[in-house]
Amino acid sequence: MLLRASEPGSNNLGEFLAENADRLALDLGVPPTKLEAERIVDDEELAPRIRQLLERARNHHIMEELERRRDRSLAAAERLGATARLTETGIVLDADLLLGELLADRTKKWVQFDSQVALNIIVPRHLIAAAAHLRRLHVDLASFVDDEGLHFRWKAGRGGLRFRPREVGSCFADQMLTVPLVLHRMQVPERRGGAWLGQVLREMGYPV
Repeated sequence: MLLRASEPGSNNLGEFLAENADRLALDLGVPPTKLEAERIVDDEELAPRIRQLLERARNHHIMEELERRRDRSLAAAERLGATARLTETGIVLDADLLLGELLADRTKKWVQFDSQVALNIIVPRHLIAAAAHLRRLHVDLASFVDDEGLHFRWKAGRGGLRFRPREVGSCFADQMLTVPLVLHRMQVPERRGGAWLGQVLREMGYPV
């Protein structure tokens, strides 16, 4: 606000910086003493320097946020791959991870599901993000991948969605988030009374 209202011949900006030097120094990335020394500088001279500091601080904040999102997506990809379960129908994935933390890094345009043995498919990230609302709508949401793409099932298999795999050139490798699938065979014990999970898996064609 002071930047927008700065007036030639006044030093309101310098006074404000000096009085709040300890609090502003960390945000602007300069020593408090530097801000305190600006007390007597005219607003007309000081304003451009402050704008540069604000722009630098804003860019730094953006880069830090991007890095945090990248780390969250990578960690989610590792967890998603480690918890994948192999069935005769496909590779079952944790839908909460798939539609949640995996999507944190918005700079990635593609998600690759790679078992290095049984499967390697690529799906556009924006399609997965568009399905994120399914988590809120269906408590029995399940997801799996196979050679035909990425699948979602709900309402005991009566509802479904599939995203076909895409061919993506190696030039887009830096825009790819890879989920390294470490496959474990699913073991679902029989339960009397027909537990909902067993019913869902049967409807989806999984061996139970």
